[in-house]
Amino acid sequence: MDGVLVDSEGYWKQAEFEVFTSLGVKVTEDQANLTKSMTTFEVTQFWHEKSLWENVDLEVVEQLVVSRVIALIETEDCLIKGVKSFIEKLKAKEYKIGLATNSPKKNNPCCVK
Repeated sequence: MDGVLVDSEGYWKQAEFEVFTSLGVKVTEDQANLTKSMTTFEVTQFWHEKSLWENVDLEVVEQLVVSRVIALIETEDCLIKGVKSFIEKLKAKEYKIGLATNSPKKNNPCCVK
């Protein structure tokens, strides 16, 4: 979805920065660039190894990041220009439409509405 339907890549970076710094992690630009191709859970593990925050499970932190990204997608205009009309044309011609993504399943509804 990122880069095809919506331009939300920057939201992942923003959400990760907000969530991890709230846990006391000192996020640097260089280190953040190392996590670009990682899944959300891998990024969470990466920062946990750097900071070892306590009292918050990795899965909870991962979901905080995902939830923040969803909130940003829902409040910001990140739809790639022309995507909506293209999909409407496909629907009008009764093409079947599928979605393949590496984003968490929880993100799908906000990106395809």
